[in-house]
Amino acid sequence: MKHGFAESTHGADVHLRRQFLLTPQPVQPFFGWNSRKTRHSYVHHHPDLLVTQGSTNETVVTLIGFAIDPNNLLATDQRIVARLAESATELESVLGVAAQMGGRWALLVEHDNFDILLHDACGLRQVFYSDDTHRVAFCASQATTAAKVHDIVEDPEAAEGFLRTRFALTNPEFWWPGDSTQFRGVRCLLPNHYLDLRTRQAHRYGLGKKTGRKSLGYAAKHGAEILAALMRGAAARYPLLALPITAGWDSRALLAACRHIGAAPYCYTLRWGALGVTHQDIAIPARLLGSLQWDHHIIDCSALAGSDFITLYKSNTDPAHDEACSLAYGLSRGYPEGYISLSGHCSEVARCFYHSSPFTGPIVPETLAKITQMDATPFVLSHFRRWLEGALATAEQSGISLLDLFYWEQRVGRWAANGQAQWDLVHERFTAFNSRPLLLTLLSAQERHRRPAYALYRRMIQRLAPEVLREPINPDAVSKVWKRNIPRAIMRRLRAALSLRV
Repeated sequence: MKHGFAESTHGADVHLRRQFLLTPQPVQPFFGWNSRKTRHSYVHHHPDLLVTQGSTNETVVTLIGFAIDPNNLLATDQRIVARLAESATELESVLGVAAQMGGRWALLVEHDNFDILLHDACGLRQVFYSDDTHRVAFCASQATTAAKVHDIVEDPEAAEGFLRTRFALTNPEFWWPGDSTQFRGVRCLLPNHYLDLRTRQAHRYGLGKKTGRKSLGYAAKHGAEILAALMRGAAARYPLLALPITAGWDSRALLAACRHIGAAPYCYTLRWGALGVTHQDIAIPARLLGSLQWDHHIIDCSALAGSDFITLYKSNTDPAHDEACSLAYGLSRGYPEGYISLSGHCSEVARCFYHSSPFTGPIVPETLAKITQMDATPFVLSHFRRWLEGALATAEQSGISLLDLFYWEQRVGRWAANGQAQWDLVHERFTAFNSRPLLLTLLSAQERHRRPAYALYRRMIQRLAPEVLREPINPDAVSKVWKRNIPRAIMRRLRAALSLRV
């Protein structure tokens, strides 16, 4: 099995690997890149990034990346694009079809009556764009990629109000608030939004109907069915799949779904920092995979990256984090060539991540700054305020908790999306939970079933492959919660029994 990444699969330089740039005029931005004419624009892309086109007399559709249709698992990107072109009689029909698609993609649809750009459910195929204050209309997979081609001015307010704050300077995985960037007039397209290319305005879509509350059984059954279908679709498209596995919930759910795809994926765990053979994230996968008679591989990420790799890594994405760089270096040396990694990202949208916050009262920009531990600078607060202006109505219309929507569009759309972009240098990723139908199904479960110990996820795993529950899930975390909370619970009951004030 080959390892390493000195060249891309097309023999091209790995600089800006799997990135794209959309411009109104033809340019040759980077050596070795391909260019393709659309109806009104030009798509320039690294050759390792798939680009597929289809058209009718009225419409040109360009798919950047790859898509999975859970209703037609054998549909190729070309067939999906053709279906989109045929259905693009009006804006709502395009949005409706795109909302069902899994995968990791950006989609450009140019019609007689509209020109839009949108992306996958969680925005993992990132899109940055110039707003209507900028003289040139462009879109790109990274704001810094566009800056290498276009005249973009850094925003001093962003530098002072965010990049020089405690959060950005001390957080090893910091992420930007709202749709902000370090450049004036350049924004990030957030999940659940499409970009009107004619006005350069972003609009929410896809969350106008009430999600409604469903029973635990209903959510687990339908969630498991969608997850398994997406995994089968990925396996049908890409025979070489690699599953990173730890002791956690996300990888265990993916492992259960992988039991439905036939051949076992390449299962691996990254060893870095203080992770030894007895650590739960190494010991539990080893025992579990052994009981399933599946191989378990360890990719050593403990070696220090050289200066050449660090320079290359940091020139490919922004923000680029040191810890992620070390992991990427280990992957560059030990990850099997040609495999697509199965990521567990986005699952946290349904796991009430911010619900345990001690802050009470109405959710205002200051609240969001506190729960994210960002500094409450005018820059941060203004972008959270801007997000809230549209999110409040969407949360009310959809029935989705505002904090869950915040995690979806902000924490996942900025933090997780950046994390995936940082590893485009070494591999492509398929994220099964990056699916609007799946996330809405999981969010329909009652909150108590989406909190620790995650009854919804346990029930889904039981339906998919109960044998993968032979080993405990995150036992170290459960132990910490027990030690922290059980004595308090015992004391509360004792005080109550003694009629003392609790």
